[in-house]
Amino acid sequence: MTASEEPLSFFTLRDEEMGRRLAESAMERLRRLAEGSGSLQGVMLWHNASEGVGAGVGSVLLERLRDDLGGKKSMVTLSCLPRVEPFLGGSVRGASDDSTTRQRLANAALATRIVLEQADLCLAFQPDCDTVRSLARDSKLPARTCFAHAVAGVASDLTCAMRGDGAFLTRLPELVEQAVIFPGMNVATTWGSSCLSAAPRQRDLTELTLACFRPAAGLAAFSPVAGRYLSCALLYRGCSIAPKDVMHAVSTVKAQALMNFADWSTCSMRCAVLFRPMVVLPGSPFAPPPRQSVTLLANTTGIVEALRPLHSAAVAITQQSQQLLTSQLDDGCDVSDGFECDGLLEAVDAVETLIGDYAEVSGEHDGLAGEDDE
Repeated sequence: MTASEEPLSFFTLRDEEMGRRLAESAMERLRRLAEGSGSLQGVMLWHNASEGVGAGVGSVLLERLRDDLGGKKSMVTLSCLPRVEPFLGGSVRGASDDSTTRQRLANAALATRIVLEQADLCLAFQPDCDTVRSLARDSKLPARTCFAHAVAGVASDLTCAMRGDGAFLTRLPELVEQAVIFPGMNVATTWGSSCLSAAPRQRDLTELTLACFRPAAGLAAFSPVAGRYLSCALLYRGCSIAPKDVMHAVSTVKAQALMNFADWSTCSMRCAVLFRPMVVLPGSPFAPPPRQSVTLLANTTGIVEALRPLHSAAVAITQQSQQLLTSQLDDGCDVSDGFECDGLLEAVDAVETLIGDYAEVSGEHDGLAGEDDE
């Protein structure tokens, strides 16, 4: 679903007539799909958390799907989060006068709270990252197009073993269980290798696996080795992948100490194999598919690098909205540019709690305190 009109760019669209109509139309189609499915494992919702439709209507869909499915099916979101630094120019408060910026950041914070509450697993992506910029530069295509193809490719890799001849992690609930080993810490992301390149070269399985642990292979603006791993899974695709090659690649990764697991984590690295190479659609920024490809799904404490700026921005926006409301400079409707102060406060608390949980796991007990003192 898309909408470009200005009134539809607020999170509060979820409570408007247009938002309810969009949500009900989508739910009718989803119900028909679910009824026609013989083995429904769950739902994957791809949404832009910084836009009104993706944030507002997307959160409504997530809540309604959770109610309709009764918590018996896996709920996974592919959430596009804004990278705060480019919007804010290095200063959260300095850019808070830009209503469009505040609007997008508030949408993202409000939507993130709903996702954390309703989704079993949230896969976080950021379009403004090195991988997308590299794809756009090499393919001469718009960054938005490259990002859309990249996320679609990741979604295909995550579900490929469920739809074809594969081994291990062949059901969506198994994938969710592997990624989320502690309740509440359900934000993960992915890194790829040759599947996220406009000009890949043929490499052996070990080299492909090692490439997944490099920052340039990710769809988020932080490094996979920035924090400590809580869980991870390697998803392999290719006709000629042998189990011994996978075992050798995993052993090499462990030997090079690229994986720093949390001390309390008992989760091991799991693998899924699909005996079918990746497919590149016409118009894709990717080069012809390689013989083998790998995607890394990881739940890592490094995600706080993406969440902390969002939290700081939401705090600044909430404080400014409250100050405007208290001083009665505007007439109520325009005070917070369509934001609800109470909802933002709840969103700030939810993101702060998540950051605190990840910081505690990684040993950064005073991470948030130090940030707030500043």
